[in-house]
Amino acid sequence: MYDYPESEFYGFVISNGKYLLSSNSVSLSFGSKEIFVIRKIISLTNRVGLQRTSDIFKKEGGLFFIEFKGVNKLLNVDEILLKVSKGKIDEKKSFLRGVFLGCGILSSPPSYHLEFRFEHEKEMNFLSNMFKNMNIKHLKTNNHIYIKGRENIKKFLHFVGGIETYLFFEEDAVEREVSNTTNRKTNFEFA
Repeated sequence: MYDYPESEFYGFVISNGKYLLSSNSVSLSFGSKEIFVIRKIISLTNRVGLQRTSDIFKKEGGLFFIEFKGVNKLLNVDEILLKVSKGKIDEKKSFLRGVFLGCGILSSPPSYHLEFRFEHEKEMNFLSNMFKNMNIKHLKTNNHIYIKGRENIKKFLHFVGGIETYLFFEEDAVEREVSNTTNRKTNFEFA
């Protein structure tokens, strides 16, 4: 599997990161419903060498938050998007994995869809263009991007290395097909 921690970290920053400015320092904050996502962010932050003075972990309601206080540099969105657009295919995969973990929501059956929520149009348009280049059909609304249809979702998951979830989709498709075939045969016999 490809491993580009900087690109994956950029995906998190674009999709989930928030800068908090105070009079004497800058903090970078992330939030998630899933603790493993917060752990992944901490790991990536350490791997990319983002210097900071302290880390503050909080749990509020059903959400987990990590705040990196006193970060040594502001990451410019335009620079991030430029680096990603010029990057190798594996760097783009890592970036999209970070975006998916940062703001992606995968719905359950019966109507599978993958949703990405963005606060800023620039980032949303960038992701939309990436999907167009990958031939992944999607729908763009005010601040959301939706990928509908099992095949499009499987294509995305396979691209970003979400193999377990991809295999779940494959298994579910086979189970549904067997069930539908059995029902059709039963209905035919009774008709």
